[in-house]
Amino acid sequence: MPLITRLLEARDFETLASYYDLSDSTVDRSELVSGAFFIRQDRPPAAHPGGFWRYKHPFAPGFRFLYAVPADEPDVFSVQVEIRIEQGAGLEDQVGLNEFRMVRSAAGWQVLPP
Repeated sequence: MPLITRLLEARDFETLASYYDLSDSTVDRSELVSGAFFIRQDRPPAAHPGGFWRYKHPFAPGFRFLYAVPADEPDVFSVQVEIRIEQGAGLEDQVGLNEFRMVRSAAGWQVLPP
């Protein structure tokens, strides 16, 4: 998780792309290497002011690992991440959740595109 965050913040999309398994995907590796797969350019109408909207996959920097559970496919896991935003003034933290999938194979652990 910290590695993914560092790569996203550094915009090192080529290295980040190397951690993706695209074997059963319609996503072209050039989308990953260019950053178009990871970063959204246009702000959506209901964007969070924290800037989380900029990151399409796998998660925005600031999110932390919560847990992983087996998915429906063999060797595929759903990784749950969260971010907690302190509201101050005695209010409860705001919690944001996100999920991405990873596969375990002979190549090691790799991220799967949505």
